[in-house]
Amino acid sequence: MATTYPQPKLALRVGVTGHRDLNPEVSIDISNRIREALQMIKTALNATSAELRACYDGGPIVSRAISPLAEGADRIFAAEALATEYELFCLLPLHREEYCKDFSGEASQKEFEALLRRAAGVLELDGVRRSEPNAYESMGRVLLDHSDMLIAVYDESHVRSNGGTADIVDIARQRQIPIIWIHPTQVPDRIINTAANPDTQILTPQLVAQVVQDLIQPPWFREKAETSAVDREDITGSYLSSKMREKSLLGGFWNIFIKVMVLGTSVPKPPEQRSFPEFAVDSLIVHRDFIDEVANRLAGLYRGAFLANYTLGVAAVFFAILSYASSTHYRAWLIGELVAIAAILLIVYVLRKRRWHNRMVDCRYLAERLRIACYLHPLAVVVPKPHPAAYHPHHNLRSSWMDWRLNAILRETHLPKGRIAAPYINHCLEYIEYWLIDQESYHNRNAIKMHRNEDALLNIGWLLVIVAFVACVLHFFIHDVRIVPWLTLCAAGFPAAAGACHAISNQGEFRKLADRSNAMALSLKGIKEELQAMSGESQLDKATLEEKALEVSEIMIEEVTDWQILYRKPPISPA
Repeated sequence: MATTYPQPKLALRVGVTGHRDLNPEVSIDISNRIREALQMIKTALNATSAELRACYDGGPIVSRAISPLAEGADRIFAAEALATEYELFCLLPLHREEYCKDFSGEASQKEFEALLRRAAGVLELDGVRRSEPNAYESMGRVLLDHSDMLIAVYDESHVRSNGGTADIVDIARQRQIPIIWIHPTQVPDRIINTAANPDTQILTPQLVAQVVQDLIQPPWFREKAETSAVDREDITGSYLSSKMREKSLLGGFWNIFIKVMVLGTSVPKPPEQRSFPEFAVDSLIVHRDFIDEVANRLAGLYRGAFLANYTLGVAAVFFAILSYASSTHYRAWLIGELVAIAAILLIVYVLRKRRWHNRMVDCRYLAERLRIACYLHPLAVVVPKPHPAAYHPHHNLRSSWMDWRLNAILRETHLPKGRIAAPYINHCLEYIEYWLIDQESYHNRNAIKMHRNEDALLNIGWLLVIVAFVACVLHFFIHDVRIVPWLTLCAAGFPAAAGACHAISNQGEFRKLADRSNAMALSLKGIKEELQAMSGESQLDKATLEEKALEVSEIMIEEVTDWQILYRKPPISPA
């Protein structure tokens, strides 16, 4: 059944590395063996169960092949990928006219151009001839970043070179990318780096099917422990739906509270929205926007819930005192107290059952990693993996659906298209600068709001305590039956209200959030200024910009990972 919210496509990406110097007889044999391997992968994808397919969008399966189109194995792979109906993307280490100088003659160049014309997209990296090995090594790393499986046509006895086939295979093995090893002169073909067995095994359709399943199946498929329906929703993220984008009453209550707290405070306006550049991938933006909206709604529900609870708690105290002090309307005040207590119990029950607090941090974590992916994608850079502390809950099954969804979205996302040269790099630079400006502005605004919330609640709390103290003192001097009940209300009710202010501040972690946002804004400002200084440099290259973009990404990932620890706390209680 079709869902009403964006689901990732079922997709798999296969890269290639291999020798160039293959004689015609060997080439024919290699061609047949590559075709067989690609067909095994495609068959395994098409044979996925209905239960597994339901975790994806239900549309056509995406089989994508990535080839640098060097002579030899790369071109054989590209031709066979097209013949078996793979979507071909070409990744060139140098600009195409420079890359063509590597080819043996005019016929080879024509073959290269013919395959390029049939490709769904081409990315020309900015490698230079004077550091050719580095260019090929960089290309190999990008290839592996965007490959779920690798077909390697190589003879381990070949002379090793920097960025050569053997190096790429070694890096793939370190990353545990499954490799189909096709030896030019030896059979049978083999597969290495499977999840179940890191040793080399003979290639079979059954083994390929298992490898493909390990790559695409969600983590909860591997864990068959009995769980309740709500537990399973948290594990799978299946509580996401289109209605999670709608506004909520509790979220509106929270927004009103924030606006009241910051009245009279000058909060800078956010920077003007910029449209995404042509090379941005729509699917990444769609997924990010959806998860971001869900995270915001869950945050509003959770924060509105604890704010409502403490407000209702104060109301219950006031109603109780009024029911005691009023001789004519005590039943109405008593009913009001019962309604307030019942509302508190209902909110606590719903919050615990729907786990807004855990789901909020899960979705925020995913939304921020998708945000990073949007900005790194034009540079063909993947989102860095987090390195949470040992005590961080991210390793458990409950949170692992986020990494699966992120990886599934990245698998469906194709390589950027274009030529990485000065205009492209400058466009990427502007794009990343805006990211920094936007995030710095957000953290500056957030720090101001959180500091204001903390200060306002502290001042209100002190005012309430002082008024309660004065009311207690006046009790000694005023005995008028018309005034005493109101003095009692102030003396007994206002300390409860002051306690609620402290509890709201403590539950909202306003001071910690303000300090964190201040620190984040300073860090991002420093990187932004470095990038702005680079904008006048004519020799700015992809590697330098990539280094800075990854520095921003690491800061953002550390912040949102640590934010999970701060907010992944037990839900509120009726007390």
